[in-house]
Amino acid sequence: MIQRITFQTRHKAFIFLLQLFTITAYAQKRQMAEAENYLRSGKNFDKAEQLMTTLLEDSANQQNPRIYDLWLQAVEKQYGALNERMYKHQAIDTTQLFNLTRRMFTIAERLDSIDMLPDKKGRVPLDYRKDNSQRLLDYRPNLFFGGASHLRRADFQTAYDFFETYIDCGRQPLFSQYDLLRSDPRMGEAGYWATYCGYRMDDPVLILRHQDLARRDTSKLEYTLQYVSEAWNRLGDEQRYTEILWEGFAFFLNELYLFAKSTMLLNLGRYAECLKYSDRLIAVNDQMADAYYNAGTACLNIVLNMDPRRHKKQIRKMYQKAQPYMENYRRLAPEAKDKWGPSLYRIYFNLNLGKQFDEIDRLLKGG
Repeated sequence: MIQRITFQTRHKAFIFLLQLFTITAYAQKRQMAEAENYLRSGKNFDKAEQLMTTLLEDSANQQNPRIYDLWLQAVEKQYGALNERMYKHQAIDTTQLFNLTRRMFTIAERLDSIDMLPDKKGRVPLDYRKDNSQRLLDYRPNLFFGGASHLRRADFQTAYDFFETYIDCGRQPLFSQYDLLRSDPRMGEAGYWATYCGYRMDDPVLILRHQDLARRDTSKLEYTLQYVSEAWNRLGDEQRYTEILWEGFAFFLNELYLFAKSTMLLNLGRYAECLKYSDRLIAVNDQMADAYYNAGTACLNIVLNMDPRRHKKQIRKMYQKAQPYMENYRRLAPEAKDKWGPSLYRIYFNLNLGKQFDEIDRLLKGG
């Protein structure tokens, strides 16, 4: 008797579940058909979207690619209607246009992740990827412009979200055939603005997230390195903080840094390195007199460490190298005769430049 009741109970439960499934499937089919009607009607696209988002509240529907496809169509239709009004010079909310763009990408990427799931035979058909990726590429610039729009409003969090979505396309399988991280020249600029937004939000993690991309935008690299160094400082990583600071100095050939480095190396007797940094400083500022003095002095000191019996040719070449440095120093600092005078005297004497030697000799003797 107990077994009979249990069987009957199970049978009724099965019948109930079957009926429930049938009702649910019918309701789902009805809502999808209703959404399709809205899409064909040319209006009420937002209602079509609402129908699909309601369906997706049920976990049983969340692996159904057709629901996501209709949802994407509904949002794309809303974008198209708004875009048409804009081209007719009617007033529109551009923020809404940008938000619709970002929503399309979110939906398409979710759809693609389901589209990638293998079927019962292990096949991955990718029924939606090719068409969706081609269409969405036309909309993608609006992710960048949406970020820029929110940036102008100082809404840094929303701006960051837009730039991140733009960047993330380069990592999404949906767009893998386009290799956007390599082929898109705007990636570096998007990386910079995302980094900037992180800086304005005082969030070191967000500053560092896209720093590698941001470095591609060399026109703003100085600022990128500043933000990155401050992020490491906030995180308490003194080593990386210092490394980025030195990287900034080295990359931008900071005049003060280069001059200090050149002078320090000269005083330490590391003349070849001093000459290298002096040349870099001259490349940045060819009117800095002391850069020529350091370079010329380094050349003359290198000579002092050479054996005159074994390195005659090398010594002569080094005096020849020192000559333009000291002559430029004289030109830029004519009042510093006590510094360039003895050096040029020595150069002209060893190069056997009689006319120049006589002239500097008279100057030094007060003639």
